[in-house]
Amino acid sequence: MNLTLRENKSHGTKEYPYSQHCIQNVPYGFHFPVHWHEEMEWIYVRNGHLLVNVDGTDYSLTSGQVLIINPRQLHLMHTEDPLVHYDTLLFPMELISFQSPDQLEQSVFYPLR
Repeated sequence: MNLTLRENKSHGTKEYPYSQHCIQNVPYGFHFPVHWHEEMEWIYVRNGHLLVNVDGTDYSLTSGQVLIINPRQLHLMHTEDPLVHYDTLLFPMELISFQSPDQLEQSVFYPLR
């Protein structure tokens, strides 16, 4: 993992260990450069068109679509659509892990952490 591409921005606090962002009404295209972080990221496109690249694979998202980015995956986002409106939620995997010794925990959540 390229440590120089790690996003050093804090995503939440100890009391609220997640962050959420709403991107809309941008009068021009934008580009978020390639980066990675320890948190899982969910992207939901409410309107418009958003291009996301995850580990070298391009995804073209439109209204109503969701993309989930696992922790430590390299990704970038960009668009030329001034009408794009999307939400992101970043959170540590522990928030969706019940920390119980069941099959779901062992086979899905533990490997992601």
